[in-house]
Amino acid sequence: MPGCFQDCLKKIATLLSGEVEFLMSGNSHYALVDCNNFFVSCERVFNPALESKPVVVLSNNDGCVVARSQEVKNMSIPMGIPFFKVKEKLASANVQVFSSNFVLYGDMSARVLKTLSTFSGDIEPYSIDESFVRVKGMNDKQLHSWGKEMVYTVKQWTGIPVSVGIGPTRTLAKFANHVAKKQPQYHGVYNCDDRSLDRWMKCYPVEEVWGIGRKLALKCRNAHIETVYDLKHVDLHWAKKNLDTVGTRTVMELRGEECILTTIPAKRGSIIRSRSFDPPIEEFESLYRRIGLFVATAAEKLREYQLCAKTFTIFVMSSRFIRDNYYGSVPVLLDRATDNTVEMLKLSREALRKIYRQGVLYKKGGVAMGELVPKDAVQIPLNDPIPQSFQKRAEKIVNALDGVNRKLGQNVVKLGSYSMINKTTDKKEMISKRFTTHWSDIPVVKAK
Repeated sequence: MPGCFQDCLKKIATLLSGEVEFLMSGNSHYALVDCNNFFVSCERVFNPALESKPVVVLSNNDGCVVARSQEVKNMSIPMGIPFFKVKEKLASANVQVFSSNFVLYGDMSARVLKTLSTFSGDIEPYSIDESFVRVKGMNDKQLHSWGKEMVYTVKQWTGIPVSVGIGPTRTLAKFANHVAKKQPQYHGVYNCDDRSLDRWMKCYPVEEVWGIGRKLALKCRNAHIETVYDLKHVDLHWAKKNLDTVGTRTVMELRGEECILTTIPAKRGSIIRSRSFDPPIEEFESLYRRIGLFVATAAEKLREYQLCAKTFTIFVMSSRFIRDNYYGSVPVLLDRATDNTVEMLKLSREALRKIYRQGVLYKKGGVAMGELVPKDAVQIPLNDPIPQSFQKRAEKIVNALDGVNRKLGQNVVKLGSYSMINKTTDKKEMISKRFTTHWSDIPVVKAK
């Protein structure tokens, strides 16, 4: 009996030492957690009657289809198609159509992220509906259980269904997520350590690889690289010569070598704010108020990121579908980089005058902030044309504006240039309620 007990202790000690050694090795994996049909799922959370029914969500001003339920995908309705082209087809099929409700979607995305934070402290949001979650020291069985628990918990806590792809690199995790989403036998979780990985790689075209765009895909096909499996086993010297740095890193990641250390850009290149107008705008002042709103929101985003812009470009355009369509843009070069809304609004009016044409029905406009620099690295020229008194006054106005809006809500206080513009002027005829962010829209449950 004592001998058996000692043998058991030895086995336990061996197992524990192996587990500790595995944990100390720092073996890490990534899980790409992707919300399924995210915008549609958000609408279904607060309207369960939509489950299993065809649903689409439209872009700003109800322009294009930007989200589709699986039932609509099965109808061969492509992503991004203008709504007016498929309006009758959707109506005949009793498809539920919703205007985009980005306040709701943003809040639901934050709730999903908060849920994921209970599974790992290393989370990297990739988009509004995708996040990379990193974990260390788990074997294959533990990883699968971990993934299943994430799927269950996110659904239970937020109502949003997700798919989880797991791999030793971000690219493999992304591909694994594609398999998890498309192959129902995995119930929303697929690990790249599964023996079936090569078989699935042979089934999917090279375009399905994260990082392989149209140009790289064309180069691959010209070299008879048709599938994900072919790309994984391509000669690395050929990849370096023909697929540039991005393509080469992708090949190495497919082989399990981590090359993409982050998906968060080290430096933000530009900030763009743009939107279509419905109905089109002809009068200059009405157009300027719209452009002023874009300038103000872009400048607010600059301040949020602690950046300043050295240039910005105003652009306007008529409908692309008319015969004599018009597009106009004008860059504004600043003597010094700034994030001040007051300064930019003054310059944007002068810029818009240069491209405005009377008689044109403007369908879209916007602003693009460029040459962004950190706010603490802005160089002030010796012969600064803007008086110090004006700069200080403008800075006080903007700081007061931001302070009130942070406390009371976005765009509660506006500058006169765009004060008449608000989100209700956008065409959103089928928008749902702000269920999670507005007191009057909170769902009420009544007991019978």
